[in-house]
Amino acid sequence: MTAHVSSEPLRIVPGRPPLRLLDDHAAPPPEPAVRALIALVAAVLAGTCPPTRLARAVLPEIRAGLAARVPQPGRAAPPQVLTSWVQRPSPHAAEAGAVLRLGTDVRALALRLEFLRGRWRCVQLETTVPARRLARAA
Repeated sequence: MTAHVSSEPLRIVPGRPPLRLLDDHAAPPPEPAVRALIALVAAVLAGTCPPTRLARAVLPEIRAGLAARVPQPGRAAPPQVLTSWVQRPSPHAAEAGAVLRLGTDVRALALRLEFLRGRWRCVQLETTVPARRLARAA
């Protein structure tokens, strides 16, 4: 029995164009997206904006993690971004940090964004904001 060897490349999903690497100039500067995302995450953590507003900017797991840190509904003071910075470890990745004032607390925020499907999207997030404590049933 002889094996048939095809000269055509293997395609896992027929009909889709093959993946291509983007050149270094395809990703726009991340700074505008980072500034907007830091402000939006700060508003979510302060309770002045719902986590659903983050749907297009962050991965679903990140949005769920932030939802656990949203304060109880009520009058929340607007957040302040005290300082922020951005670094680009590669052409399609950006790492950012910020110091936030949330009410009377000062908290840290760290983000990693990657240029995915034509836009900057947060793929990792760390913060010093504690998860809210859920009231225990008596």
